Amino acid sequence: MTKATHNGTCQCCGDTFAVNAKTGRLAKHGYRVMWNQEVGQCPGAYELPLEVDCSIAKRILADLHKAEAEYVALGGEDPRTAEKVHVGYWHSGREKYKRSSLLLMETRQGIKWLQEIVNNWTPSALLKRVGGAA
Repeated sequence: MTKATHNGTCQCCGDTFAVNAKTGRLAKHGYRVMWNQEVGQCPGAYELPLEVDCSIAKRILADLHKAEAEYVALGGEDPRTAEKVHVGYWHSGREKYKRSSLLLMETRQGIKWLQEIVNNWTPSALLKRVGGAA
């Protein structure tokens, strides 16, 4: 098995991970271990790193703009009248809600961060790994 020699930045989560020497894609990441099994993963796992490509970052940015419009439609501009939005479940199984105003604020922060990355994107060299496993 070939050891990874470089790291790359995930287009989805922004963290750095090993890049497969053969495929040029990022290692699996973003999962949790539950009941001795890996559960879930970052959508950027097994994708090209940001140093090489930014197509996934552009797609996520477009999705964030759609979400922003939805949260505005749900009254997110005014925290007093903002509707609650189902966002998942707690570990206990209880449903988890957030006000659309909070989701709108979080979404706009993500848009600002990702827009800057996409606007200034140019191909760059991968990061050389210093020791560590593949």
